[in-house]
Amino acid sequence: AKEKEAAAKRAAMEAAVEEKAPVEAAAAPEAGAVTEEIKEAVRQSWVMVQNIGMETLERTLYQHTFDLFPPDAPILGKRFGRVVFVLGESVSGGRDISKFVGRLKTMGARHINYHSDPELWPLLGHALHLTLAELLGDAYTEEVRDAWAAMYSYVSEVMMEGLREAQEMVATPS
Repeated sequence: AKEKEAAAKRAAMEAAVEEKAPVEAAAAPEAGAVTEEIKEAVRQSWVMVQNIGMETLERTLYQHTFDLFPPDAPILGKRFGRVVFVLGESVSGGRDISKFVGRLKTMGARHINYHSDPELWPLLGHALHLTLAELLGDAYTEEVRDAWAAMYSYVSEVMMEGLREAQEMVATPS
């Protein structure tokens, strides 16, 4: 009964989020397109997420990811939490997100070892949106949603670039 209730709650929340803001795959913005307004919206909501706790974030993100991913897809658990942590930390101190490109590319390159399928990355973005909607509640406004979507798009594109570079290095004989 509890499982059915939890599944119904998740389905209702997903429908509400979809109705309010369908998550669309968008081209990653350039570093300069991550405006001060975007950074500020992420910064403010990141403080709220930190107050809720990283463990709660990771657990909730993992659950939404598990619900969305195909049964045979690898679920990397806490690694997802690390990506969100990098996202939040990259803007929380007013830092320039473009300064994290090397770190993000390295994180992306490591995904070659996880047999990561870039086709699934948009599902992770959707899981992130569901997670933030659940954790932030009414504070997950359209502005906050759009800001996180822009940040996720940018970060995931940089990470996928790192993964592609790693795949090319492996495919190219020395």
